[in-house]
Amino acid sequence: MEVVSCAICGDEEVEALYPARDKMLGHPTNGYRVVKCCSCGLVYLNPRPPGEKKGIYYQGGYFFEAGSNPNDISLYRPIIERLTAGGRTGSLLDIGTGNSFFLPEMRRRGWRVAGTEVNQGLVDHFRAAHGIELFQGELEQARFPAGSFDAVTLIGVVEHVPSPVALMQEVSRVLRDDGVFCLWCFNRSLEARLLGRYWLGFDPPRHLFSFSEQDLLILLRRAGFEVTDVVHAPVFLTAHTLYWLLLKLRGRLRGDRRPPDVRGLPRPFQLAGRPFAKLLASAGRSSSMYVFARKRGEGAPR
Repeated sequence: MEVVSCAICGDEEVEALYPARDKMLGHPTNGYRVVKCCSCGLVYLNPRPPGEKKGIYYQGGYFFEAGSNPNDISLYRPIIERLTAGGRTGSLLDIGTGNSFFLPEMRRRGWRVAGTEVNQGLVDHFRAAHGIELFQGELEQARFPAGSFDAVTLIGVVEHVPSPVALMQEVSRVLRDDGVFCLWCFNRSLEARLLGRYWLGFDPPRHLFSFSEQDLLILLRRAGFEVTDVVHAPVFLTAHTLYWLLLKLRGRLRGDRRPPDVRGLPRPFQLAGRPFAKLLASAGRSSSMYVFARKRGEGAPR
């Protein structure tokens, strides 16, 4: 096990919140726990799996099979609209491409696209299905030249990386001055505080961090970015949690201890949660957020 200090302030004093449980795939997580930094309030996994063992927690159904595409393009819609406004094109890097249609769609709109992906099966699939060559590995390993891209996107990735500060610094390095950085992740806001360990926006041990909006703004500014906008999406994860608990109870009654799969939320739950989702988004308290930033050029005011 790897014991770490806070990624934002470096403090080592923490408040233990609860033992980590793998709610999605059911892998054993003995000894891992979720903690809160006593100095800045960042919530993270500590201790956490060392790098050489983290991969086992992605086995057994986490990666979508190559050739399927369950990722709805609607997740990427706010970013696509922002980047292509006014017919804009340029060079784009997507970090952790996964199995989405995002890069093919951006290429169709005139962008020159590149991506990184740690899963070799998805790299092979993208090459065969879309003619897009992804770098297999982490961003830092790709060693792209400085100032290579007009835009960088990071969608559902920042929670997984052991050093978000180093990642954002590398994003800044490969972006051109005034380049655009678009980030999406779950937001540790009202629902997270109310639901505690049952909030499905935090998925330990794969998620190493659970960021609030303020956490991300601090990290981005330290990496040399100017935050230009934050957009809260209408998502109500409480509905997913209730469905997860219902499936878990049904499974126990049937003697089935496998973790419930709640990626496909039934329509009644969607409809019931829609008004609450819109309310949370309008109040800036949604569990889902997009953060848009630009890289400050040399000599720009801090």
